[in-house]
Amino acid sequence: MATPKYNLRSSKANDEDTKAALEMIVGKSFSQNKQVTMIPIESLEPYPKQKIFGMRDLDTLAENIKEIGITTPLIVRQLEVFPPKYQIVSGHRRKESALMAGLIEVPCIVETLDDDQADIYFTDNLYHREELLISERAFALKVQYEALKRKGGRPSEKNWDAMRPNLDNRRSVEILSEAMGEGTTKIKKYLRLTELEPELLTKVDNDEIPMTAGYYLAELNKEKQNLVLESMKSGLLKSISIDDAQRIVNFAEKISTPDDVASVLEIPIKKRAAKAKELTYKLKPTIIKKYFPEPMSPTEFETMFIMIAEFYEEYKDKVGDNVV
Repeated sequence: MATPKYNLRSSKANDEDTKAALEMIVGKSFSQNKQVTMIPIESLEPYPKQKIFGMRDLDTLAENIKEIGITTPLIVRQLEVFPPKYQIVSGHRRKESALMAGLIEVPCIVETLDDDQADIYFTDNLYHREELLISERAFALKVQYEALKRKGGRPSEKNWDAMRPNLDNRRSVEILSEAMGEGTTKIKKYLRLTELEPELLTKVDNDEIPMTAGYYLAELNKEKQNLVLESMKSGLLKSISIDDAQRIVNFAEKISTPDDVASVLEIPIKKRAAKAKELTYKLKPTIIKKYFPEPMSPTEFETMFIMIAEFYEEYKDKVGDNVV
């Protein structure tokens, strides 16, 4: 049984084990001969979780569509509304690029999918887009993981024998590991990253924080994560290594300010010089005239005041404060 290319990782497009694993996750067999229907773009609605994936390279895809059209149909499911509307399960970039290319309808395959199957099918980008950000891959795996948990960690009984009977007792994370071709430890790291504060996760995407360091930081509660973030923003931390992240987690109870983050990493903190408070005093005109009858410039007055202050210090040392 052939599998449409948009369901598989490009690196293993002909790998029967990968195909079988994906079929098992979806709980639905892929058919090569499903009917393709042309559906008006205005009748298509995005999947509720679409924001997981970015919409990059639309211009390039639009140019390809202008030249050769859409070679891979969108996957949609019909909504219970009238007039008919369809929810895109797979193919959001193709739909947006088709709009840019001036198309008014696109080829679609209408699937009958329950919510869990749709969640898993929606994240098929995991299997054919290798340029995904770490955050996109993490949240897509989280969607699949939660859908599998709701299904009890395996597909329906009617598909079980035909798909992967040897996985009968495996957990959801192990099924994902099988489908992704990644170890269970790597899958768990991706899932944990979804608990990281968005700005820290962006730093993981940008290679400012190693993925494994992000995995450890995700163990912290939101308050502690934000303190780490503030430490980086203030310049106390230039970067965070895997060892740094482990140490931060190990000494989390000692962290209550951004400075504490640097302290547990034994990073010297420059003393912040206290801003000297400038004091200003005003003398009544009557006092000035009494003790300084001759007109004086500000500079002359300052010189005279310093002389009086020095005399006071000398006098005070000889006879004591009480006399003055």
